[in-house]
Amino acid sequence: MKVTNNSPDLVLRIALLRGDDDLRELRPSIWRRFRCNSAINLDVFQDKILQPIMGWTRNYHTYYFYSSSRDKKRYYRQDMPLSADGSGLHDSYRARKGERLDANNFTIGDILKHKGDVCYYAYDLGDHWYHKITVEQVDEEGNGSCLVLDGAMRCPDEDGEGGQTYQEQVLDLFLMKQYNPGHPNCERKYALSCYERVNNMNVGGVFEADDFSVEITHKALQDALKSRNSVRQGSKSINYAGRFHFRSMIEIYSLQPGQRKIRHYHQDIRGKQAEPGSQPVFFNVLEVVNIKPDEEKLALCTACGTPHGLKKCSGCSSLRYCSKDCQKSDWKRHKKECKRIKMDLEDYHKELQGSKVPTGFVEGDRKWLKRYDPNNMRFEKGTKVECPIGDKVYGTGTIIKVLHEYEDCVHAYQVQLDRKTADRMRCPYSQAQVWADWDCDFFIRKI
Repeated sequence: MKVTNNSPDLVLRIALLRGDDDLRELRPSIWRRFRCNSAINLDVFQDKILQPIMGWTRNYHTYYFYSSSRDKKRYYRQDMPLSADGSGLHDSYRARKGERLDANNFTIGDILKHKGDVCYYAYDLGDHWYHKITVEQVDEEGNGSCLVLDGAMRCPDEDGEGGQTYQEQVLDLFLMKQYNPGHPNCERKYALSCYERVNNMNVGGVFEADDFSVEITHKALQDALKSRNSVRQGSKSINYAGRFHFRSMIEIYSLQPGQRKIRHYHQDIRGKQAEPGSQPVFFNVLEVVNIKPDEEKLALCTACGTPHGLKKCSGCSSLRYCSKDCQKSDWKRHKKECKRIKMDLEDYHKELQGSKVPTGFVEGDRKWLKRYDPNNMRFEKGTKVECPIGDKVYGTGTIIKVLHEYEDCVHAYQVQLDRKTADRMRCPYSQAQVWADWDCDFFIRKI
């Protein structure tokens, strides 16, 4: 791996495929166009660029890249995968012939050099998501910064069953809905398929297949650039409440200096919450993270993402910037954590000298499912809607209140059902009211 300051920038397009034996893009295509420097390490490229811009979860599943020429196929694999799907890496190798290489020893520019060059990226070797990466432009005069340029459609949910299944279970229903606007069966099937995905790791709220924003995606990229590189030997594992608990690799993992175990909590709608006001259920996400600085050969500018000309912050001697302009643009955010990062660095140096590494879990964030966006509700008072009033039974009515508060809970909408629906329910019209907890078509649909 050779990193030089004159490494060109690349404009790349990545798109999800149906499978490794069917290299057609999904329909509608799930794709992103972005710019980055060709000298970025392949493992860092996967961790800090591909995962956030596609919408996958960082450090959760195993991956590899592969490229082929007339005479040889090369696999650039993740080193020492300990994720749940890690055995799939060995299965993939046994089924394929080709040279096997460590992704950590190569850069993007080692496999993508010229306009039109192509490589493939396989992610989650249990469910098998295959991507095609194409060089659209080579810019010899680029400044090295990482940018999201364009794209379409949201990322599939984690722990699905691969591209072909997602095509059949989500995208085909999405297209059917587009071709038959207002058809209740098409609308309901698609709404159910979307709602079944709200709980998954990279969703955490309302799911819509066509949801994509360049601004939001670029924000995810920036957040990744500002973080430490992932610890591949301590990839994320999930423990669900109320299920038999197996000790994960993370719980028995022996921490190295500058590493910590962290436990995050994600709200779980699959857990039982029998009574109103009862405590919500969460599943745990365990991971090993770095508090030490990234190695110089694996570091990117915290602000723009270039691997070139990096200098340390004079305050914490840890984060790296490529220029004073980048440091200035990031200072408002970094100022709040500079002191803490300096203390982390001091702890890391003490641990290198023999101090004991803390073995317990650091308690992380609680992530709540986002049932609606109070600043961007889809409907307004007076909108005619359809709501489920039983198992596969639907009623119609009118929204009478947006963000309805009842018994310490704020519902997305309150709906007055029409007289025809009230009669079907054998309910007085004045009492025929329902609440929609989520702002999604599974709970409430405009008619």
